Amino acid sequence: MNFFLKIIPLCIKFFIEELKIFRLRMINFFVFFQEVDFIKFLIQKLTSSRNLNIFKIKDMNNFINYNNKTINKNFTKNPLRKKIFVESFINHPVYTIQNCIIAYTTSRILKVECCGILRKGDIKSKEIFNSFGIEKIIYIDQGSVLSRIYNLFIAFKLLNKIKNIDSLLKLKFEKIEVGRAIYEQYLRFKKNPEIKDIVFDFYFFLSKALILNNQFKKIFINNNNTYLIQAETQYFPFSLSKQNALKYNNKMISRGGEIANIGLKIFKRLKESRESRNRPPKEPFELIYKKFKNKNLKKLLNNSSKFFNLNVGKEIHRIKKKEKSNQFQSKKDVNKYFGWNNDKPVVLILAHELSEGNLFNSWNLFHNNCSWLEETIKQIKKIKSVNWIIKSHPSEHIYKNKVKASDIYNKLVNDELNIKLFPSSHNIQDFDKFISAVVTSYGTAGSQYPLKSIPTIICGEANYSGFGFTVEPKSKKEYFSILNKINKIKKLDKESVKRCFSFNYLYKYVHLERIPISYETDNTMQFEKKLFWKKTYSLLKKNGVFYQSLYNSLKFQIENDNSYLVNLNRLKIK
Repeated sequence: MNFFLKIIPLCIKFFIEELKIFRLRMINFFVFFQEVDFIKFLIQKLTSSRNLNIFKIKDMNNFINYNNKTINKNFTKNPLRKKIFVESFINHPVYTIQNCIIAYTTSRILKVECCGILRKGDIKSKEIFNSFGIEKIIYIDQGSVLSRIYNLFIAFKLLNKIKNIDSLLKLKFEKIEVGRAIYEQYLRFKKNPEIKDIVFDFYFFLSKALILNNQFKKIFINNNNTYLIQAETQYFPFSLSKQNALKYNNKMISRGGEIANIGLKIFKRLKESRESRNRPPKEPFELIYKKFKNKNLKKLLNNSSKFFNLNVGKEIHRIKKKEKSNQFQSKKDVNKYFGWNNDKPVVLILAHELSEGNLFNSWNLFHNNCSWLEETIKQIKKIKSVNWIIKSHPSEHIYKNKVKASDIYNKLVNDELNIKLFPSSHNIQDFDKFISAVVTSYGTAGSQYPLKSIPTIICGEANYSGFGFTVEPKSKKEYFSILNKINKIKKLDKESVKRCFSFNYLYKYVHLERIPISYETDNTMQFEKKLFWKKTYSLLKKNGVFYQSLYNSLKFQIENDNSYLVNLNRLKIK
């Protein structure tokens, strides 16, 4: 394709993208009037007054006013240290409040003030930030029209040399991995995991990345040797913020875990930026494994509920749904349903959500979740010694992908009677009784099924990889070889199960700190706003936003330069 055949459609698409930006601004304009009392907002702007109850949800105002009055803002500031930064780029109050709690706790430990980083126009997050004593705010935006034109030209020059996805993933700009950033952005928002070529969308994602990258560069190049508090690590603007902070010698505290139980990881160097925020280091794991090594395994598993739930085969949804009632009762029941009249071993392949988490780890044998599933199916079509069951991810209905696991199955599986799809009408819980092995790329199954002595094969870095209880091929050739011999795979020995138990004890208990203010709401934008603020305001009055246990554990983590938080009340460390 010559220059003009590229540049003309690029100009047309630029005009379309500008219309989308205008449309989004109009939507935000109308949402503003739905959520904010404009007269009170205007008075606040003109007079710098507080406590004017500018939001139309009463308990949101109550939360902000109460927090603003009761929070301790008088701890000594250290004038020799620079401020720490905290972001809120996700427009959900759970995300904002929890980031603020981590920032507030960190600021008390280091005795420095916080500076917020927000999207331009985010009034709700600004008011929440202010209630936590975060008065200084830096705003990021999409740049001016001229800036977007200029950066599209730079993106065109950079991508015009890129011929395939392999080259794209290696693309860097000023040491920032922009190629990986735009690839994961495309997969998530364009919902096309089967992309194989460089398309026009990449040019626009790259131009947006360059605009954001320049803004984060300006923030962190003059503010180094400090901290950034940021929960999310993937997608725009998170991956660019993270990389710039680390590039300019800052550390980043990233929150993982659940809504009310959080874990913290401190990223220290740019080369760590691909690592999972939930992956613990070996040292605390080995301490815990040593503690349980000589214990009775049956007793450990029976008493696990004191510390964590086994959750083997239990699906976790972003939107809480009632569990399906249909359940397989026996191996005979399984064989009858799938039309099998043999005693071959059954292997469960757990597909991933194909648009999410594709570059979630530092290494993987495959480009993305879609290519992993496709190549796995092509391989198992040759393997007749076992019966294969492929199960779709429970989150598929949320993300509305253009391509689903069932589409790939229907495309690739022809008359292979030993390869079936797990029925959407059935609950997979307790299905571990009927299988001999599990295959996943890096999913949570790898830390669940080994608790039932079921060997699990993974294809990339996971939160639990490297701890001695999963099968971890280091090449595609080795992976396919393991699949070919999977009919001979043996159940895990007691030592491996204890190692898996030790990981879960660390990951689901020792790693976590309770955040009492956190109301367990739906973490999508469909949450019930009035109910959320009513419950959260009630929890704020009861518990406040300062938690001594979190303060002690995070202080220990920072002072000892540990990458991973441990709950000092749950793991005694000398």
